[in-house]
Amino acid sequence: MLDRVGRPGHTWGVKQALQGMWIGGGRGVELVVTGNAVRRLRTERGLSQGELAAALGVSRQTVNSIETGRYTPSLPLSIALARYFGTAVEEVFHVEER
Repeated sequence: MLDRVGRPGHTWGVKQALQGMWIGGGRGVELVVTGNAVRRLRTERGLSQGELAAALGVSRQTVNSIETGRYTPSLPLSIALARYFGTAVEEVFHVEER
């Protein structure tokens, strides 16, 4: 666990990282999650939300909330999703610089 300047002790989620609190090195860069490809990636592989949830160790409701944009997952869960689908985090979560 690293804080925003690389010291141990704090975990940053995707939402915080993408809001410029970590990514951008404090230069005021703000990246906003504008959507994700979780539903498309899941359905292309013929998986139910429950099957994906079981593979990731989360609830079906969590997968549903991520797919609908009601929940931005933690950085570890975002990485787990990307690795599960064999792709980069940036290909799973769509971001826009503001």
